[in-house]
Amino acid sequence: MGEAPLDELIAGLPSGLPVPVACWLVARVAEALVSRPRPLSPADIRVSAEGGVRVAYDGEHVPFDYRAPEVVRGGEGDVRAAVFSLGAILVE
Repeated sequence: MGEAPLDELIAGLPSGLPVPVACWLVARVAEALVSRPRPLSPADIRVSAEGGVRVAYDGEHVPFDYRAPEVVRGGEGDVRAAVFSLGAILVE
């Protein structure tokens, strides 16, 4: 079976992901960001039916809701911006 963007999976759930599942998912994404940290959104996270998680960054701009303050002010997206966006995804 294929994979789907995280934002589409969450949209189909009445109250979002259970907290343990969300924490597990964010940990997998954090592992992927170690090699190439960058801000991302739920649309950049792909989840397979088998439980695989990967970051499929398409290079487009990250939506405002997931941008760190320094990125909003025009700065570069570094590891701090990646952590910020991942935290925003976890809260969502």
